[in-house]
Amino acid sequence: MIEWIIIGGLIVSAVLLILYIKNLLLTIRNIETMVSDVQEASSHYKTLVETVNKSETYYGDPVIQELVEASNELSHRLGLISDIERQLLGEEDDEENETQEN
Repeated sequence: MIEWIIIGGLIVSAVLLILYIKNLLLTIRNIETMVSDVQEASSHYKTLVETVNKSETYYGDPVIQELVEASNELSHRLGLISDIERQLLGEEDDEENETQEN
């Protein structure tokens, strides 16, 4: 009788563990999608700011230059987040592969 209770407890534990892992994987996928969307929006914003900075009307404007620098910093930080995400998912960085091959 005790064996059946132990087996039942193990089965329930295994099912709960599977559900937890499934939920965790869905959460990681959602975070990956959100990071990708933010990177895309940041890239678009950076392009727009650089376009404004290059226009004759605003060329060399210190405020626009600060926006360009802030955009570059944001892009850099998002790149770091993306690198961490790739490491967590076990994907290798393409730049590291090229460096190691040479």
